[in-house]
Amino acid sequence: MRYLFLSIFISFLSIYVYADDIVTISTNTPKTAKIGERFTITVTIKKLGLRHFAEYRQSLPKGFKVIENKSGSADFSLSEQNLRYIWLRLPKIKIVKFSYDLVIDSTVKAGTYDLNGKFIYIYNNQRGELDSKNVITIIGSKLKTIDASKKIVFPPLDSSKVVCYRIKPFFSDSAKSILVKLHVNRGNIKGVTKIVEEVPPGYAVNIIINRDANFSFSDNKAEFIWKATPEKQNFDLVYSLSPIVIKPPLPIIKGYMVYMVNSDVKNINVIQVKQLKIRKSNNSKNKTIDDKEVNEFFKN
Repeated sequence: MRYLFLSIFISFLSIYVYADDIVTISTNTPKTAKIGERFTITVTIKKLGLRHFAEYRQSLPKGFKVIENKSGSADFSLSEQNLRYIWLRLPKIKIVKFSYDLVIDSTVKAGTYDLNGKFIYIYNNQRGELDSKNVITIIGSKLKTIDASKKIVFPPLDSSKVVCYRIKPFFSDSAKSILVKLHVNRGNIKGVTKIVEEVPPGYAVNIIINRDANFSFSDNKAEFIWKATPEKQNFDLVYSLSPIVIKPPLPIIKGYMVYMVNSDVKNINVIQVKQLKIRKSNNSKNKTIDDKEVNEFFKN
């Protein structure tokens, strides 16, 4: 009986040691994404008996912007499209999860891209590796594109009332992105108009409201171009900034608006304000657009 118990115990120990050697990795990656879209990738590692140094690394295609999300107690770093999660000592839990967000830049062409990762670990003083192979298909943006080769002619129009305001950028409710709202008074201009916003490095731009503009983002410049200015006298433009770190300081943005009057090119700066007062008519009271009202705007 004692030998039978000993045999069962040894068998149980063997099964435990064998199971302790099994390490798996899985990645939750969407099959498709649109240009300009932001999505989350979650990596799950069943580490079981692993306790010491480990690393997850991945090389991303150009134009895939990374935003840290949940680190799974690892140290996160990003350099030249190479992301790394490093654990000097893995947590005691048997399953480790971490995630990061990707934003597809407007420079990325539609097609299929590899999103392969590698998990490297040390077990029994030996190096082990696990590959995570993933593919994503990028589909084109719904935004219009502009043919820069065509010559644009500006009509001679009075623009004495043209002005463009930027309400001070603020964090979205999730704090994952920064929201920017522009308010434009077009005056009497009706022809080709361009608004340029110069954004600091380290941000991806996602368009929310473009008022039928041809939108592009390249070299840290967000551009709105119209062949014909929107008919409304006052209109809003909205875009969001996705930083590569969580809740960074609000960025300093510089912008300008270009149009033509009597064959002369005019250039005015975008004026940033904390709040905006708009007189709707001679008989109406001033309407104040404050931070609370702007937040409500994005909830609708």
